[in-house]
Amino acid sequence: MAEYPIKVTAQSFNHSGGTKSYHLMLIRTVTGKCVIVRRWGRVGQFGQLKAEHYNTVSSAMEAFESLIDERRRKGYSAAGLSVEREAKTQNDLVSAITLPVFSKLGPKTINHLDPTYDTSRMHEPDEPTLDEDTLRKVRQPTARGISQEEYEEMVRRQEAERLAVERNHYESIPEFGMF
Repeated sequence: MAEYPIKVTAQSFNHSGGTKSYHLMLIRTVTGKCVIVRRWGRVGQFGQLKAEHYNTVSSAMEAFESLIDERRRKGYSAAGLSVEREAKTQNDLVSAITLPVFSKLGPKTINHLDPTYDTSRMHEPDEPTLDEDTLRKVRQPTARGISQEEYEEMVRRQEAERLAVERNHYESIPEFGMF
């Protein structure tokens, strides 16, 4: 129980365009281990989640402040006040982090905060599929083990082939382009 109390600081942001939300959570233990949880998506939806581990409070605080500044520069404003919560024991940890976020963190992150927590029934979280800023799909390499660049080149070739087939089809129609 040397990791407790665990303190949680949460701040939410909404984009000036009104459709995107961004949530930051700084979780820190008394031993100095920290996790920053970033969650983003459309307003009203849970969205995507990414957790980053830090071994010192100073580096985590610096990263947390940097992320807040970055969000403000990109047109986000705070949606309410910062929320502070504390978990005094393992039993309080889920409610301090909130159940929806806790269930998506995965065993590596939970064990980083509290190595004694039973994570045997947890699975590793999926990688985010939407970009933090544009909310557009992030292209992921396929399971064949190719690099991101190879994957993008393959997608470009397939799109060029599709356009060539489409162009040939339209050019074979005598009436195409007459109107």
